[in-house]
Amino acid sequence: MKNTILKISENRLMQAMPQMNLSFGPFIKYLEKFTTEESSYKASQYYSLLTYIRQHDIPSHDITIHEAQQYETLLEYLYSLLSPPLVPEKLLVWGISPPMSPSIFYGTDLIYDLFEKDWDNLSYSPIGGAEVKEQDEILHVTYALILQRLYDFQVPVKTAKCYAHTNSQTGLQHFYAVDLNVDFIEVTCQTELPKLDFGKLYNHLNSEDFFEILKKELPLDLFVLRGITVINVVDVTTQVAVAQIKEITQKPTDTLENESYDEVIQVLKMLLQNNTIEFDLLPFCRVNNQLVKSHTQTGSGILLQVWDSQLVHDSPLIDAYATTPTFLFSPDIWDNNEKTVDTFEPFRKANVGSIALLPLFYDTQPVGVICMHTWKGHTFDEKKLSALESVLMPIAQLFKSRIDKFNLALDTIIKERFTYIHPTVQWKFNEIAWHYLYHKKNHTTENISPIRFSEVFPLYGAIDIRNSTVERNLAEQADLQYQLERLYEVLTTVQSYTHSDTSRTMQELLFTCKKWIKLLAEEKLDNSEKGNLEFFLNTDSTDYLHHIAQQEPLIREDIVEYLQALQDKQGLFYQNRQQLEYSMQQINISLNEYLEAETKTIQKHYPFYFEKFRTDGIEYDIYIGQSIAQGKTFTRFHLKDIRLWQLSSMIAMAKITQQLVEKLPKPLYTTQLIFIHNHPVDICFREDEKRFDVEGAYNIRYQMAKKRIDKVHIDGTGERLTQPNTIALIYSHKKDLVDYLPFIKYLQETKQLEASLEDLALEEMQGLSGLRAIRVRVVY
Repeated sequence: MKNTILKISENRLMQAMPQMNLSFGPFIKYLEKFTTEESSYKASQYYSLLTYIRQHDIPSHDITIHEAQQYETLLEYLYSLLSPPLVPEKLLVWGISPPMSPSIFYGTDLIYDLFEKDWDNLSYSPIGGAEVKEQDEILHVTYALILQRLYDFQVPVKTAKCYAHTNSQTGLQHFYAVDLNVDFIEVTCQTELPKLDFGKLYNHLNSEDFFEILKKELPLDLFVLRGITVINVVDVTTQVAVAQIKEITQKPTDTLENESYDEVIQVLKMLLQNNTIEFDLLPFCRVNNQLVKSHTQTGSGILLQVWDSQLVHDSPLIDAYATTPTFLFSPDIWDNNEKTVDTFEPFRKANVGSIALLPLFYDTQPVGVICMHTWKGHTFDEKKLSALESVLMPIAQLFKSRIDKFNLALDTIIKERFTYIHPTVQWKFNEIAWHYLYHKKNHTTENISPIRFSEVFPLYGAIDIRNSTVERNLAEQADLQYQLERLYEVLTTVQSYTHSDTSRTMQELLFTCKKWIKLLAEEKLDNSEKGNLEFFLNTDSTDYLHHIAQQEPLIREDIVEYLQALQDKQGLFYQNRQQLEYSMQQINISLNEYLEAETKTIQKHYPFYFEKFRTDGIEYDIYIGQSIAQGKTFTRFHLKDIRLWQLSSMIAMAKITQQLVEKLPKPLYTTQLIFIHNHPVDICFREDEKRFDVEGAYNIRYQMAKKRIDKVHIDGTGERLTQPNTIALIYSHKKDLVDYLPFIKYLQETKQLEASLEDLALEEMQGLSGLRAIRVRVVY
């Protein structure tokens, strides 16, 4: 124990404080009251202390802090009675100060070490939800004391303050809670006690201006605080660590996952106060019951590093561990006794020293593992493991949250890319599903209702790659031509090395190869012959070449080179087809990105159903109407807006694909088509096809027309309606163009479309007659 005066920084006090007088008087009064009311063994101790005080004339009046130091025996009595009885002195951070004063005049060695040596490195850190500054909290405690002692008015204020100490060597924080025992402080007013409006105080009790009101009603300089404050400092690093990890688990799900893990790892290091111990966190995220890597490296990254480094029964080591996760610990994996443990081998290769694998469970299910380790040359023991007990459950909750987030992300991708339900109509699916679930839970028979939207206006658009089928055939023929020529060269080489002029098989292969080359050159290869050609290239000729390669080592290299090229789907034998597919993909990617961005933007103004289809280009359906827009009023202006957008977007997409032409390995062009249907239709979700389709005999004509108009010709010309650099709009009646013609004129006047406009009659198609079209050119 120390009996010296330590002045802590006064900068942390309020600007206005009550008068603070040091006195043993309030404590003596407490002893006198306690000894008369209590009959326990503790009362006898208090009575002994009271006897000592009377025998040695301990003053009850105000004294200075220097005078208080003269009563060391009394101070020892105070320590023995007011400190935790079962904690050794060397572990206690305990002291006595004047009331609410920044000075300590008696206490344990640890409290002097903390505030004398490390005070400048201590920062105030409110915890437990207290969002107040340190000076404000001292103000709150002081006013709470005044109101309770003089007005019998209770104010709920926390009296525990938390300080963070940063270790200058490790950079790790340590947290301390400072508890102020104010039981031995008397409060008096130097004037007549001001009257308070307690109704007003109650109304502002939980508001931010409560203490500002008190400052005006009860200036602190009116009061005197008399007595002593007992200070007890407790290490709350563990509690803070648990609170911080819980806070991390409650962060929004869009928070970066790796950042959350890094924060947890920093908290774990703080908890252990050891910077040589490393951590890696691995939640058990699974796809089809197989463990997968759900994030990039966090912490030391040791688990990802050894992920595939060792196999157990042909499966990665981590898979075997995750199946039946168990606690695993070694203080030194280089110890001779540990070298026989196969599990440690990949960690030894990674230069690990000590290691512990701590499996985490949530509702008895394994959710992940914490890897705690050092690098070779450093170790830790079981004591460090026990220090983590309090944070294992919050981290397990974090892992469970991340696994749920991972699974939700998978489900979202599947819904968006494969079984997508458009957000605009999700409410209808929810409504039908709930209705079905309600009846099912109440054991009433109820078939799931069809999902139907009536009286919606359809808009159809198609951006098609011009002559895609022709281009695909030409690319295939060019590749086959090159492959046949290369095969002929190889066969000729084989013939010259083996002198097999008389081999009937060789003669037949050379003849057949020449025949196919000629047919391709003359463009006489039809679909019926393609199967025979593929059999010749992939079976007849290759079987013979494999046979010759085994018989003739001198020409084996030429044969192997050809056969390997045949297997390489990215190689020269597939070059033209690969260039074409790449070019088509680039067009579709660009169109998809544009459409997704555009529809997200215009959906904000008014909801509509949008569904696109991948062909050799992009097709899409739009349905807009009152029955789709839940809670919103639909008017004709919404339909006109979406039609103007459709025209404008066709122009934009034509420009996008035109700009791509020079960048593509195979130049390709697109055509733009709009089918106008001016009458509302009914649509219903088809469970078998997982998509919406139109209903009704008249409406089905619309669906049939969409499937046939992409290759329609202008009547009497043989010319395809859809042409590059143009937008074609097909319609049935002149009145269908009422909305579109003003939009076309507007786009012509703004130099987005050329001034000329073609009005064309279209050829009759099966089940369709009387269709017409207008066609206009795009300005680039």
